[in-house]
Amino acid sequence: MGKMDKKQIQGYLKEFAAYCEHPGKDETTLLETALFLEDIFGFLLADDEICREMLGDHPSIEKFVFEKLARV
Repeated sequence: MGKMDKKQIQGYLKEFAAYCEHPGKDETTLLETALFLEDIFGFLLADDEICREMLGDHPSIEKFVFEKLARV
């Protein structure tokens, strides 16, 4: 997938948020969130990145994705 702009990234995350109302609520949703991010944005998450602090709610996920993409 080519480079996405901020609006496209936010669109994917908004769509995911609508599908998964409570990302990070439990271990299963944390893993679903991690798999979604890896699939859509093409990066791998380290085990220590799959946590409620980084993936527990929509604002945290958005911040995490932008920071991760900035490093890729």
